Amino acid sequence: MADFSLAIAKTILWEGGYSNSPHDAGGETYRGISRKNFPNWEGWAAIDLYKEEQGFPAGLDTDINIQGKVLRFYRKNFWDYDGLLDQDVAWKVFDLGVNVGKVHSIKILQKAVGTNQDGVYGPNTERLANSHPQGSLEPMIRTAAELYHKDIVQEYPEDAEFLRGWLRRDDS
Repeated sequence: MADFSLAIAKTILWEGGYSNSPHDAGGETYRGISRKNFPNWEGWAAIDLYKEEQGFPAGLDTDINIQGKVLRFYRKNFWDYDGLLDQDVAWKVFDLGVNVGKVHSIKILQKAVGTNQDGVYGPNTERLANSHPQGSLEPMIRTAAELYHKDIVQEYPEDAEFLRGWLRRDDS
């Protein structure tokens, strides 16, 4: 069975600290949690207090309270994969969910396992994922994720500056 703590330990390495890039459609973001998409996340209040301090964003990444909020948020919003037998598959689908949204990550998994791409993680998707031999499904998910990201750049050329990073993450 897949383990959230192992998955989050890898994903958190990809999700840096605080960012507010005008080129990022997500806008203000902390550890992959965008204020635009998740304005009611409980961590924003603490981050707003930090903004008043000199040297911001220093201190955010070592604040145990904020880090706990991040972990709870990820588990609640992106983790449904305890039933997956391959930890690497569970991590890759979880990590994609954090990166591109849960519905898109599940569609990528569903494409890889050859089932209807409805974006809903249910018993059929889990059964099909678990029917693959250990280590055989993750490369297919990577390939589907790379195609997904290349399609984004085709549709939104202004996002081309992010493609290299997305592909590195897809290949991890």
